[in-house]
Amino acid sequence: MESAQTGGIVAPWRTRPVAGARLDLKTLRMATHGWRLGAAVVYKPGARDLSAIARELASAGVASGALIVDDAPAGGSTARDARPEHVEHPTAVRTLLIVRDAPPRPQLGMAAATAVAEVVENALGRPCAVAWPWDVGLRTGGADGTLARLCRISVEVDTARDVAYVGLRFALARIWSARRVARAAGEAPGAPLFSNENWREIMLARALHALDVRMSALVTALPAESAERAALAREWRRRVVAPRRVVIAGADGGRATGCGLGIAPDGALLVRPALCSDDAAPRRFTLDDVVQAWGVGWRAARADGQADGQSAE
Repeated sequence: MESAQTGGIVAPWRTRPVAGARLDLKTLRMATHGWRLGAAVVYKPGARDLSAIARELASAGVASGALIVDDAPAGGSTARDARPEHVEHPTAVRTLLIVRDAPPRPQLGMAAATAVAEVVENALGRPCAVAWPWDVGLRTGGADGTLARLCRISVEVDTARDVAYVGLRFALARIWSARRVARAAGEAPGAPLFSNENWREIMLARALHALDVRMSALVTALPAESAERAALAREWRRRVVAPRRVVIAGADGGRATGCGLGIAPDGALLVRPALCSDDAAPRRFTLDDVVQAWGVGWRAARADGQADGQSAE
């Protein structure tokens, strides 16, 4: 083991978080200092429902940009014996942002997805895709166009209170594994982020910064705002991939299953419902109509709304 000599005492040289370590909130607060998002951090380890906590805080008047964080192990337990003895870091971290005066939900989702994709891509040195509508993952190839999700993103809007809630759930174990694969393949030999013991806090802060920049551009004066929204839509479309098979949870509480046919110019997913013939008219699911989508197999989407027939390599 590498070590560092400190005042005659040999101490381990930490190049990553210790086993079962929680996020360093002080580091996270310092990294987000001066930015609108993450300026206030509310730590809720093991919380069963971050959304309920966020709604309660929003009703109490908490400032826009507040970040609720949960890095407890799966199942919500915070006991020491619930943690594996030999892990490099917790497997995931859940966060929820409270945003007031936010842009419309489609643009907010696009901003979150492209911000996370940009940060993770720069860290790993490998291209990231956006799984329609918001999730970020690595395209790992294969016959079915496998996509390894690295961050699941949710966007909920309370129009009555003019508050939006942006959920970011980072799969830390997958990100760490992807880093090791990329390093072994020589795709990201430096990977300076992962040599820092606080790489998780830095990655989260960078994602918040990137999202803050996009959101700030979206709420400027109208002419500039229109241009920024168009640029954001192009950035999202460049990354987005359509599912070959999909399960969709709608904003109306219903669910639908079917085969993804492509993405329309307005960003809607075109789906052939399950048990329907091939010549059946596709159903449209707009970005506002969908709460979450689960897909299997991915294909890149062309600008004309049709799939290109290739797996997401």
